[in-house]
Amino acid sequence: MTKVRTWVGLDVHAAKVVACVVDAESGEMTVRRLPGDTDKVVAFCAGLSGPTRSAYEAGPRGSVSRARLMRLGSAV
Repeated sequence: MTKVRTWVGLDVHAAKVVACVVDAESGEMTVRRLPGDTDKVVAFCAGLSGPTRSAYEAGPRGSVSRARLMRLGSAV
């Protein structure tokens, strides 16, 4: 199994997404506010140090992000 470098928790809403990012190597945690645009959320996650894994709040807006992140190999 690949060791995960970056963990991301996503709180998904129509107008905004709050991302909590934890770097597994340093233990550093950051919180970012992102627009509710799925493309921007996926681009943000794709730009993190990998391998990454993400989790999101289940709901109508999160399922679209999940599908896109699954294609990147990030969503769990």
